[in-house]
Amino acid sequence: MVVHRIKFFSTTQKNSTTIVAGGFTAYGTHGKLWRSCGNCTNNGGPRNLLVYGVNIDASIGAIAGVNRNYGDRATIRDLKIKNYSSGSPHVCDEYQGVQKGSSSTKYGEYWNTASCDVSRSDVSGL
Repeated sequence: MVVHRIKFFSTTQKNSTTIVAGGFTAYGTHGKLWRSCGNCTNNGGPRNLLVYGVNIDASIGAIAGVNRNYGDRATIRDLKIKNYSSGSPHVCDEYQGVQKGSSSTKYGEYWNTASCDVSRSDVSGL
């Protein structure tokens, strides 16, 4: 298993886990905290994200993006987001991952699914 700690990026490595934890705080402006690769060569999964005890004191478009068809999973607990209100920003978006050369389809924000393991009670304003 590959483990990445505290980074903003799209992960392309199958069977990887990204951990963002320990009171980590993001500042600035960001598109997403984490996105599983939507259209990589030899795409597939699973890819995993674990978010525990994180503060987003930043402008951000979404927290996580997972490919449901590849078995990706985002597990999010104790997340605080600056100026958060339900749906803004999206906490966990599900996508249809594809191979390079195609466009990934975004299904939208989901809660308490196999891919988006997060409850509304796990997210609050900062």
